[in-house]
Amino acid sequence: MSPKSKQYLVRAFVTLIFCGVGVAHFTQAERFVRNMPPYLPAPLTLTWVSGVFEILGGLGIWAPWQKLRRLASYGLIALLVSVYIVNIDMAFHGSPLRDGTVVPGGAITLWLRLPFQFVFMWMVMAATRELPAESPAPASAPVSP
Repeated sequence: MSPKSKQYLVRAFVTLIFCGVGVAHFTQAERFVRNMPPYLPAPLTLTWVSGVFEILGGLGIWAPWQKLRRLASYGLIALLVSVYIVNIDMAFHGSPLRDGTVVPGGAITLWLRLPFQFVFMWMVMAATRELPAESPAPASAPVSP
């Protein structure tokens, strides 16, 4: 498999994850609102705004221009950093969440998911990095009879 094909697979996966989670910010907004730390204002608005940017970033990494793909990747990484802050807050303050809901798996789940933000950051960078141009295949030598 060529590097370009691998990159397309990673890009497709990243797009599915971010667009899927972005849509969930609207269809399951209450789930995201209850994860928000109490010190953040307007949790529903923040949920919707982050959903919009997840969808835009997930689609933006397919832009035909490298500069726009890079901008989308920076936006997704900034989003992951902001979500990481929320994840750290949840890990330190544990379960139950804002509304009393218990996180499946409890505190261990909250701590184990922290390293995965770095995996997602790496995937976003891998999906959008500029690959060197592929060299044309060498011409085959004519076969003499």
